Amino acid sequence: MKKNKRIAFDIETFQFSQKFNKAKNSKQKEKYAPKMRVACVYDEDTKKYYYFQEKDAKKLIKHLKEASEVISFNGTGFDVLVLRRHYGLKGKVPEKGKHIDIYKIMSKESGFRVSLNKAAQLNLNESKHTDGRAMADLNLKKLKIACRSDVCQTYKLWKLFKSKKLNYPEKYFREYSESYMGPGEHMPSICPFCHDTASLEFIDWDTDDMSEGQLADYLAGLSGSTVCTTCNKVFDWEK
Repeated sequence: MKKNKRIAFDIETFQFSQKFNKAKNSKQKEKYAPKMRVACVYDEDTKKYYYFQEKDAKKLIKHLKEASEVISFNGTGFDVLVLRRHYGLKGKVPEKGKHIDIYKIMSKESGFRVSLNKAAQLNLNESKHTDGRAMADLNLKKLKIACRSDVCQTYKLWKLFKSKKLNYPEKYFREYSESYMGPGEHMPSICPFCHDTASLEFIDWDTDDMSEGQLADYLAGLSGSTVCTTCNKVFDWEK
């Protein structure tokens, strides 16, 4: 495969550990990031898809570094961490170009985490090929198909973004109340970033994008997330 101008990619990994699920920041996530099972790259120039397994990780990194533009869905928050933790990635990808992370763009605009499934349903009238929690049960052949579908959807979403036709889920917040949270449970009253008071709103996250561990904590009421309407910062907290 020749040097790329623009590529879209995705990595599928082995099952997440509980330590990764409970990681609170990128540094911790990188420390416990799982290993790669397969990666898929779409080359805009050749209009072809290419697959990489663990033994091909250095080749994958080379293509990512040399591209002038890399497109991903949560690539900066996950896939790149996998490559740093296990396969010797140094510096950024691409090396001299830009990384367009559709997940970050949509989540920032919407005010909550937007899953690929929700993004595809809203913009492409189709669902994600395979739910993230079902990926671990797929053999390599089926995993390649699922990974390719994720890359294809990500690239289509990028095209909509570039043409200013990308639709974003509407912001939706649940009012915090004692009746909802239960007696004795209190959301922070001061923003830790701008220190404003009475500006915080409880967020109803998109659970499609949660890992199994995050979903379990969320449903059990062990954690919550809040947005500050003054500085627009989002932060997590423990109940």
